[in-house]
Amino acid sequence: MQMGARRSAGRPAFTLIELLVVIAIIAILAAILFPVFAKAREKGRSASCTSNLKQCCIAMAQYAQDYDETLCPYSLSGGSGAGGTPPNVAFPWNQLIQPYIKSVQVFKCPSSTNAQSVGYNFPLGSNGRALSNIPLPTQTPMFADVYGSNTATQCCAFIIPTAAMPWCDGRVLANVNDMYAGWGGNTAGCVASERHMEACNIGFVDGHVKTMKALADPGKTANANLSWRPPLQDLDWNANGVVGPGAGGLTYD
Repeated sequence: MQMGARRSAGRPAFTLIELLVVIAIIAILAAILFPVFAKAREKGRSASCTSNLKQCCIAMAQYAQDYDETLCPYSLSGGSGAGGTPPNVAFPWNQLIQPYIKSVQVFKCPSSTNAQSVGYNFPLGSNGRALSNIPLPTQTPMFADVYGSNTATQCCAFIIPTAAMPWCDGRVLANVNDMYAGWGGNTAGCVASERHMEACNIGFVDGHVKTMKALADPGKTANANLSWRPPLQDLDWNANGVVGPGAGGLTYD
């Protein structure tokens, strides 16, 4: 019995203080490493989103080759309102390029919970914009992250502010089952500028994709519902050949 007691005495347990110290160290390491892991995960999601936008750009280029070098229209007349009768019929760009993609997953950003979260630049659509009429294809956004819709067949488009429309605007199909219902304004189509760690992915007319830093807008000057706005520097959002802070008469950025 004495020998057994001696053996037990030779293996003392941790004291409460020692356990607390170990727990504190683990907590500190977790606090340091968890944000790193979160950033790494988001970078992976952003890379997957970039690949999706690249596929959209390639599909649009293939569409343009088959249709006299013109991009997808958004209506026959170029108008965006609901008319109820032709030619004010909406053209869902995501359906028009679907034969070249054969997947609906590319329209969903991994960082978004929405089924549809990729948007098309509305000024590029009208009734079919010719590629030759886009003065700065390397600086003109064509696709971008948007806030999106839970409806997988919804079609989203975005409009960046101009002097005539001084707000960040979005468009979606007014009725996904009725193309004659036209387009309606909705923040679901607005650019999700801050999605990827305060940045968004943008696919350009020439086919390249870039992650760009968003601009904080706590005063909600660009959109009354959004505290972030897309970058303007060196971008021709309106496809009119004007880039930078002066684009469309705007001065922010």
